[in-house]
Amino acid sequence: GDIDHVLRALGGDDRFSSDHRCGLDQTLHRISRRVNRQQTTIGFTMRIGRMVPGSTTLISDLVAARRSILLIGCPGVGKTTLLRDLARVLSSSVENAVEIIDTSNEIAGEGDVPHASIGAARRMMVRDRRRQHEAMVEAVQNHMPTCLVIDEIGTKQEARAAMDVRHRGIQLIGTAHGTGLQQLVENPELNGLFGGIHTVILSDNEAARRGLRSKSVQERMGPCAFDCAIELAAVGTWVIHHRLADAVDRLLLKQTQQQRPLTYEVRRMRQPPQQTSGPPWPAEMTVEVVSVVEPFHPPPLTTTAC
Repeated sequence: GDIDHVLRALGGDDRFSSDHRCGLDQTLHRISRRVNRQQTTIGFTMRIGRMVPGSTTLISDLVAARRSILLIGCPGVGKTTLLRDLARVLSSSVENAVEIIDTSNEIAGEGDVPHASIGAARRMMVRDRRRQHEAMVEAVQNHMPTCLVIDEIGTKQEARAAMDVRHRGIQLIGTAHGTGLQQLVENPELNGLFGGIHTVILSDNEAARRGLRSKSVQERMGPCAFDCAIELAAVGTWVIHHRLADAVDRLLLKQTQQQRPLTYEVRRMRQPPQQTSGPPWPAEMTVEVVSVVEPFHPPPLTTTAC
């Protein structure tokens, strides 16, 4: 039926990688298959990939400063689209050697020739999704990039590899699934991106000096792999934590009586009056920057899977 027709058009089951994904040649589209217990294909999910030049306009200052950036958001908010344009912009400078770890060929498209959307960036294809952390280290050792781009950091091994890459002085641009920074900090698989989190037992005097309710506190064990983090709260609305290490420390201070405010910045991209539909980042765009300082009241975690 229809499933057999799609499989024949794609070239058979062998086209799918270990994470059950494949792409269409010379495009940014992705097809994920559903399988039953016998690993027989029973359905597909198709995602349309787009090239959106100029989507980095909201963070052009961070790009110019060559900061290492972590993009956080749920599926469908534009993380990969933004990542793709970041690679293009960064690779436009002859001083930058940008290497993309393209595990599912979602960033640079299917085929040996990368899609034009990534500009002059190079990409390393990874056959097995479970080996992405090894490809990250291999790219640094063999191809000497000045900037490494990684999509979907999701395991402890990948978080450790990101720290290893950062310790070598290489700029990192990466994405992670989550509803926000707090969720990643509380995620044992990914808090290694922030140096790791451990529990410390303080003496009575130290707890009193810090004004703590409890002698048991959580602290970072080391530096963060990224300089700043951007929460993609919605398409065209981003929450920026300019000093990631400080933001993580403030989140970990939620059990203190004398809480410091959590500071961040919200940037929104508004459509011009003549545009009533379509993506909120056309060529003629206006940028609204809103600085926000609020008392620390972290929102409760939702049960939505990301």
